[in-house]
Amino acid sequence: MKKNAIYILLAALSTPAMANTVTDQAKGAGFTQCLETTETLANFLVGENAHASHDFWNSDNVNERFFNSLIVKDYSDGDSHISLTIVPRGNKCDWSSTETFTVEQPCQVVREEMFSEMSYGGSMNKTSLMLHKDNDLYYYLTPSESSKACLVTKREIFYQS
Repeated sequence: MKKNAIYILLAALSTPAMANTVTDQAKGAGFTQCLETTETLANFLVGENAHASHDFWNSDNVNERFFNSLIVKDYSDGDSHISLTIVPRGNKCDWSSTETFTVEQPCQVVREEMFSEMSYGGSMNKTSLMLHKDNDLYYYLTPSESSKACLVTKREIFYQS
């Protein structure tokens, strides 16, 4: 009986939460100014993946200051970290998102197999590559010290007009 209870508890703990933790935190904080934008972005970024978030907001002026979330998103081959920042600006909402993950292949292979449609934007610090698809979406590829793995960072910025 004890074994069954332990297995049931472990199964419950390992089941991904269906609710989006970022949206729940924003609602709980009273971040209503950009709640629709927050929910849309969080759902897009997280999808159906298991995740957790650590969120920050200014409790004194929650709808006049930025809301920031660090999301750890589960993929089948490892986790990624996503930093999402939403900034109320009058009746508009600007935002930026940065996702970082590692790929266990050299950056040259990652460039060709995952990002061949992206334009080369130059090198940064002699080792990192900058790639872009348009003016608001950038990828940065940085090799590990052994060059056997690649740190990939996706950066997207949006200014609402």
